[in-house]
Amino acid sequence: MDKTYMDFHHQNPIMGDPLHVIYFLGCTIYHSRLVKIVLWILVFVYIAFSAAQICYMVSAPETIDIANYGALLLQMLWVIMSTFPILTKNYLIEDTMSVIELWAVDSADEETKTRILKESKFLNAFACFNSTMGLIWATAMIYPNQRDIEHSFPAFLFNKWSPQYDYFLGYAFNLTSFVTSFTMVALGYQFIYGTQHLKFQMYILNKFIEGICHDFVPSDDGDLFDKAHQMEIKFRLKVLVKKHQDIIRCKTRGLANMKGRIVPLSFGGLLIGLSLFLDLLQITEKNSPPILLLRAGSFSIIAASTFCSVIIAGQTFESESENIYNALISTNWYQWTEDNRKTLTIMLCNSISPISMKFTDSFVVNFELGMGICKAVYSAASVFYNMK
Repeated sequence: MDKTYMDFHHQNPIMGDPLHVIYFLGCTIYHSRLVKIVLWILVFVYIAFSAAQICYMVSAPETIDIANYGALLLQMLWVIMSTFPILTKNYLIEDTMSVIELWAVDSADEETKTRILKESKFLNAFACFNSTMGLIWATAMIYPNQRDIEHSFPAFLFNKWSPQYDYFLGYAFNLTSFVTSFTMVALGYQFIYGTQHLKFQMYILNKFIEGICHDFVPSDDGDLFDKAHQMEIKFRLKVLVKKHQDIIRCKTRGLANMKGRIVPLSFGGLLIGLSLFLDLLQITEKNSPPILLLRAGSFSIIAASTFCSVIIAGQTFESESENIYNALISTNWYQWTEDNRKTLTIMLCNSISPISMKFTDSFVVNFELGMGICKAVYSAASVFYNMK
C-alpha cells in the first residue's frame, strides 16, 4: 500500500521477519537440545586436541610444526571461542530484542519499505552464500588427502597411536567440519541481525522526523502552526522520543549481553587471520595437492565475508544514527512553541553523539576496528614469516 504520510497515532508491529534466513542460521538451529549436545561434545573434543597440540609444541618447539599444524589449531581455538557463547547464552538475540517493539517495514513510506526489503534480501542471500561455502569447505575437509598427516595434528596423533585405524579416525574428525562451518559464523549472524534490525527502525524513525509536519493543512485563518497543530507536534515528538529511547535501550541491552565476549571474539578474528596466512604457506609448498587450495580458498571466503559483513553492519548502524540528528535540525522548529522546542532539544542532546556498538572507549565495531584487526594480522604474519 502506497503511503504518502505516516501514522503517528498507530504503528503496526512488524509481521514476518525480513531477516529470517540470518535468524535461522544464527539462532533458531541452536535452540534444539540435540544440537546443543552435539556442540558440547564438539567443544570438549576440540579442547582436548588443542591442549594436546599446544603441549606438543611447547615441549619441542619447532617453527616447521607451527607452520604445518598451526592453521588447524587456530581454527579449533576460534570454534571453541565462538561456540561457548552459543551454549552458555543461547537466547541472546531474543533477550536483546525484547526491549523494543519493532515497527512494520511499511510504517513510513514505500521508498523506506523498498529499501529495507532490498537490504534484507541481500543479507539473506549473503547468509545462504556463506553457508554454501561452508559446506564446500567441509566437503573438502573430508576429501581423502595423503598429506593430512603433515598439516593436521589430530591426523598425526591418530597415525602415531593407532595406525591401523588412522584413516577412519581422521575421517571421523574431519566430519566435524560440517558442524563447525555453521557455528563459527553464528555469532557474526547474531550481530548482523540485531544491528540491522535497529538500523531499519532508524530508517523509519528518520522518515517520521522528516514528516512530522508534512500533512498539516492551514486553519481557517491561514495559520499552519496554530494551537491545535502545536498540540499535535507535542504528541508526535513524544512518539519520536520514545522510539529513539527504545533503540538506545535495545542497543545498550545488546552490549550488556555481549559484555566479556566481544574482545575474545575479536581476538579470534586475529587467530583466523593468522590461520589463513598459514594456509597460504601450505598451498605454496612444492607439490601441494589441489584439495588444499580448495580448503584454504573456501575458508578464506567464509572468514573474509563474515568479517567484512560484521564490520560493515556496525559502521552502517552508526552512520544511520547520525542521520537522526541531521533530520531533527532540518525541521521547522523555529515555528514551534517553547515546550515543543524543549522536547526537541532533549532529543537533540540524546542524538548528538552517534549510536554505536561501543564496548569500550577504544573498542567500537566500525571501519576503524576492522582496519586495526587487519593491521594486527599483517604485523603478526610478518613477524612469523621473518622467523620462518
